[in-house]
Amino acid sequence: MTRLAALREKGFRTVFIGQAVSSLGSALVPVALAFAVLHQSRSASDLGWVLASEQAAGLLLFLFGGVIADRFPRRTVMIVADSIRAVGEVTLGLLFVLGRPPIVVIAALAAVQGLAGGVITPAAMSLTPAVASTDNLQQANMLGSMASNMTSVIGPAIGGLLVVTVGGGWAILADGATFAVNVIMLSGLHIKLAPRAEKQTMLHELREGWTAFVSRRWYWNLVVCFGLSNFLGGAYLVLGPVTSKRYYDGAATWAAVITCGAIGGIVGGFATMRLKPRHPLRVGVYFALMWPLIPLGFAARLPTPLLCILSGLAWLGVITFNDLLYTTVHKVIPEQIMARVISYDYFLAFLAIPLGMILGPPTSDALGLRPTLFAIGVGMLGITSLAALLPSVRNFTVEEELAAATLEATVSETTGPDSHT
Repeated sequence: MTRLAALREKGFRTVFIGQAVSSLGSALVPVALAFAVLHQSRSASDLGWVLASEQAAGLLLFLFGGVIADRFPRRTVMIVADSIRAVGEVTLGLLFVLGRPPIVVIAALAAVQGLAGGVITPAAMSLTPAVASTDNLQQANMLGSMASNMTSVIGPAIGGLLVVTVGGGWAILADGATFAVNVIMLSGLHIKLAPRAEKQTMLHELREGWTAFVSRRWYWNLVVCFGLSNFLGGAYLVLGPVTSKRYYDGAATWAAVITCGAIGGIVGGFATMRLKPRHPLRVGVYFALMWPLIPLGFAARLPTPLLCILSGLAWLGVITFNDLLYTTVHKVIPEQIMARVISYDYFLAFLAIPLGMILGPPTSDALGLRPTLFAIGVGMLGITSLAALLPSVRNFTVEEELAAATLEATVSETTGPDSHT
């Protein structure tokens, strides 16, 4: 595999450029939206409800988004969803630029973003094998992650600068424009679709996706573990900005922490490009053990430079885990059902994030910020350690999974649905 060979494939290059531009715009928003809401309402609970609205709305459509992405051309699904996201972000940005929109309106527009995201995520996650050859698949996943993280280095800094100068509304407007760029790039993409089975009812196709998901013990074991960890992560995503505002330099500190996390993610991308482990899930979970470092750092009220170092290490671990996991998924899950399987992954993994976002502020009010952040970090560490000990995760290999799938298919063809033993 030659260096950056995936970028020589026209389809992947088109998707890569569009997604990179879109990622840059999206990287402006976490800092801009968080501090726009905190500046307007000064309420951690209001921020929690806004962030939870987007997450919860996305969850509503994750599963059906998988069915849609397996039924229809994924390029078309992504174009429609990103068009909706462009209109939603431009509307929200204009409202912030022109005045002080009510929290309920901000939450509603955040929910629109979540709904569109719930459709586009399964389509985007399952598009890579259609635009990158098998030999370049791991590199394609790595490049996608690195582009996202490189834009995340620049985005939070720009977002933080806009917040303290002209206001976060302009950052949100810019995000809307980048979604439009991605729509233009996708409009010029041509993909040869794999054969599709005859369409069944949506409920039937949901059941097929569920069966394919739960039949892979390694996959649902990981999703359950990280779903629990993400509940705690949801609370951290609200309490991190609150701690930055209360005890540090506000948006500047939070932007620096996010930026250094993105730099760590870039390093993780390079690490993944060179990693060819026989047990990819085991190695990935070992890297994920670094994720709890950042809430623990905030709990200890470490100086900002140390927080930035911990954030870099944490995201190095997260990105390396994600790249190894989804390269594995792309190799072993049949293309025709991949979006539905990934949609169950995202649905279950993100299911508790909104709850964490809502419960984090009142918990910190009752226990205090430091004890709550410490509990978050310790809980995440314990759950990830459990995932590392599961036999289905530790012993997994791609070769054995593919061999088992081939054997199952052979037995099914030999016996037939009406055979008796």
